[in-house]
Amino acid sequence: MEAFIVGGKVKVNGGTVNGSVIVPIGSSYTGPAPLGGVINDNYSFNPFPDLPTPATMAAHGNGTISSSQTISPGSYGDLKLTGGKTITFSGPGVYTFKSIRNKGSLNTFVYDFQNLPGDIIIHVHNNAVLNKHSVSIVGGGDESRIFTEVHGTGSGSGGWAFTLSPGASGGNSNAQWAGTLYAPYGKVKIGSGSTSNSFAGAIWSGVQITINQGSSIEHVPFGVPMNSLTVDAGTDKEINCSQSTAILQGSASYGSPTWQAFNGGNIISGANSFSPEVDAAGLYVLSVTDGNNTATDTALVSFDPCIIPYFQPDPSGKSTNIIGMELTQLQNFPTFLLDSLNDVFFLRNDSVFIEVIVIDGQYANALALLLSPTFGLTDTITNGLNNLIITGLLAINKLNDLNNYPHLFNYVRPLFPPLTNAGITFSQGDSAVQGGLARIGYEIAGEGTKIGVLSDSYNTILGNPANTDILNGDLPGAGNPNNFLTPVTVLKEYPFGRRTDEGRAMLQIIHDIAPAADLVFRTGFISAGDFAQGILDLHNNGCDIIVDDITFITEPFFQDGVVAKSVDYV
Repeated sequence: MEAFIVGGKVKVNGGTVNGSVIVPIGSSYTGPAPLGGVINDNYSFNPFPDLPTPATMAAHGNGTISSSQTISPGSYGDLKLTGGKTITFSGPGVYTFKSIRNKGSLNTFVYDFQNLPGDIIIHVHNNAVLNKHSVSIVGGGDESRIFTEVHGTGSGSGGWAFTLSPGASGGNSNAQWAGTLYAPYGKVKIGSGSTSNSFAGAIWSGVQITINQGSSIEHVPFGVPMNSLTVDAGTDKEINCSQSTAILQGSASYGSPTWQAFNGGNIISGANSFSPEVDAAGLYVLSVTDGNNTATDTALVSFDPCIIPYFQPDPSGKSTNIIGMELTQLQNFPTFLLDSLNDVFFLRNDSVFIEVIVIDGQYANALALLLSPTFGLTDTITNGLNNLIITGLLAINKLNDLNNYPHLFNYVRPLFPPLTNAGITFSQGDSAVQGGLARIGYEIAGEGTKIGVLSDSYNTILGNPANTDILNGDLPGAGNPNNFLTPVTVLKEYPFGRRTDEGRAMLQIIHDIAPAADLVFRTGFISAGDFAQGILDLHNNGCDIIVDDITFITEPFFQDGVVAKSVDYV
């Protein structure tokens, strides 16, 4: 059980508090030390519901009921039972009383629904004092179909409009109540002293509710059948590049909600409300409890990475100029393009990386023109053995000018970003190839072997995670607890910011399999030509084995491209 303190002072005079007490800033708690401790923290509560509009009661009757009897729906005077008496409410309907003031030993209310539909409604014009009281429900009903409304102000009863206060002497000193109680104009008191009291229903008061030691409250709201706790996590949601968060819309028949996130999900706020805000794809589980029962439901949030950038299509449906459709529309609509994920373009401020495929025999002339002030190409990238591709960074407003040199340029395309073949599952590479058996059986660990890895990046994530991997024994280097001290050689890191460091993950797998091998990393994520050059660089560094997880969509399938030619060369 958790006690949630809402904007004020709460005092518990005795007993035991199981669970924790959450005390928001500005509130206070005085009482027994909770078993789960006191937590001083902000807590987001759903707003309190408005109190119901008080009922317009029928006129009460006259006279006094003081003996055991069965009554039907209608109007009565005062109900004054003096102990050991039973009143049976016969069938659903409205029972109106002037007041209720019972005393003596245990009196009993029997709610007989006679297996009929409808509710038993009790209206009391003045105060209701029950003292020692028990209840019995027969004929197919339950606490959710009983509603008692008391319009007393507590005058003449110590300020209490409703009292279930059996005291500690005189026969059975316990007390029971069933159904929802509403006292819009007076205070409500449940229990007294060290007696045991049980209340199954709900309590509303426009003034004050006091629940004393030894009281057990089971929440059964009016109109919601017992054991009918239902929960709905709402419709599944989607987030994307333009809508980075989503609001889940849960609901329940009653009860307190709690959301939990799984499979990569993340809750920004509102985890204890029906409408939390989330910012990651995943599975979200809504749990609702009424103190006795718990029901759950799930909502799935997916991520649509979007097809970006968006550009206005050419009216003809195709482009026949040298720079092609993508670069033409980038030139024509530069302010409308969004490519934060680098799905189509490598953009840098007002410039874009391009690949210029030159006419055979014109490489030198084309390169000289591109580097001249006419175009001002910068950040050129080596393309290995290929002598027909020039790669570099060009101002977007100069793209159309490339169309004026058909004698030098065959065609021009964006430097399409590469794709990795990384998945979302943690690798079991060493056990999959039974590396442990090989190391033990042949007494080998990769000594004298150098292995090169081509991938996106090695150590671009903030916090220097590569050093952490070394200290954990996942990579070799100074501080490796297994004494594999030769560090990874990084020939070239990814130069354009942060990537996923998939290359480091690959090196971890290799280190598991061959812990004594020398390891080398080189990014291959800049261009197909640079990837090809990376193969040559690793070969020239003495690598015996070279692996990669990269795909460039511009590389041909049915003949050797620049990458395949480098593979053939080494």
